[in-house]
Amino acid sequence: MSRRQLVHEKFGDIVVGWDHEYLTYFAYINEKGTQTPIVQVGLCANEIASAKELQDRLKDHILLPDSVLKALDEDKRFELQRERDQILDIKKTARFGRARGSMAELDARGYDEREAQGTYAAQFASQNLEKLLSPKRNHKGEEEYRWKENDRVAFIASEKGIKFYSASQTSIECGAELAAKNGWKGIQVTGDPEFRRAAWFEASMKGMIVQGYEPTERDKRLLSHLRNEKSVAQAQVVVAENNASQKAATPKNVANQDNTKVREQSVGTEFAV
Repeated sequence: MSRRQLVHEKFGDIVVGWDHEYLTYFAYINEKGTQTPIVQVGLCANEIASAKELQDRLKDHILLPDSVLKALDEDKRFELQRERDQILDIKKTARFGRARGSMAELDARGYDEREAQGTYAAQFASQNLEKLLSPKRNHKGEEEYRWKENDRVAFIASEKGIKFYSASQTSIECGAELAAKNGWKGIQVTGDPEFRRAAWFEASMKGMIVQGYEPTERDKRLLSHLRNEKSVAQAQVVVAENNASQKAATPKNVANQDNTKVREQSVGTEFAV
C-alpha cells in the first residue's frame, strides 16, 4: 500500500494512495483541526481503477497536482508488476523449487470473439523469444528451444504442443510468445498448479483463451489491471511519437509559445493543493 500525505490550507489531513490488497486507489480528507472525515473514497475492493478517476471523485474539494497523479500511477504499476513477478517466479513458490507443465493449442472456435484476441497477442508480445532462445531440431523432428547462454533446453515444441523442461518466469513468457507467434488463440495448460497459474497469466496477457486453470477472483482483477496498464503504456508511446512528429514539423517560435503555456499551467496545477 502506498500513502501520500498532502497539505491544503482549508483542510486537515489529506491522504491519497494505492491499496494493492483491494486493488483500488483511495483518499480521505479531514476537517481542519479535527480527525473528522469530509471525504472517504476507495473503501471497497476494485472501487477506483485509475488516478484520473480518483481525481474526479475529489474534484469538488481539491485538485491533485500532476506530480501526485504521476506518482500514484507509478505506485500502482510497481505493485502490479511485483505481484506478477511473484506469480511467475515459480522456482520460489513451487514445491522443491521446481515445476513442470505444458501448453497445447486450444480450438478457440465457439468462444466469444472478444475473448479470443489474436491481435492483442501480437501487440503485447515480449520479444524475448529470439533474444534468449535458439531452436534446434532434434532426432524426433521436434524443435528444442535452448538458452543461448548455456545451451540447456527450456522447452520443446512439437505438433502436440509446448513441453517445458525449465519452468521459469522467462521460459513461460517465451513459451507464451511462441504460442502467440504461431497464431494460437487458445491454449490448454497441464502440469503443476504453480505452472498452470503462471501460464494462465502470461497467455491471458497475450489475449489467448486458457483452459486447465481456474483463476480466482483476485487473479481476474489483477489481470484486468495489468491489461489496462499495458494498454495505457502502448497509448502513451503512440502519443509521444505523434507529439515528437508534430514538434519536429512546428516552427520554433510557435513551439516556444506553446511550451511557455504548458509551464504556466503546470505551475498553476502544482500549487492547486
